[in-house]
Amino acid sequence: MKNAGIVAVGIIVVSVLAIVGYLGYWWLAKDSTGRRYDVNTGTQQYQAGLVAQERDLYIGWNKANDPGQKQAIADQFCAVYPNLKPPTVDLQTAFGKVCS
Repeated sequence: MKNAGIVAVGIIVVSVLAIVGYLGYWWLAKDSTGRRYDVNTGTQQYQAGLVAQERDLYIGWNKANDPGQKQAIADQFCAVYPNLKPPTVDLQTAFGKVCS
């Protein structure tokens, strides 16, 4: 009877450790992915790409004649703008015109 109790406790301990290990792995994986994303989106290369994209959208917004097209471009511009860290002076001005 004593051996059965030790085996039962052993099974419970192993089960708890397996569950904690499993959940801990996924927590660490999610945290690592989030940190990697923060690092990657903060790089100069990534930010330069966003600035170029925003400038292209602003040029397109200025050239567009159709109200629907202008609105579609404005939606894209205004969605990307918050990701600029920090936004350039010309894009700050553009934001005031496009997203108002």
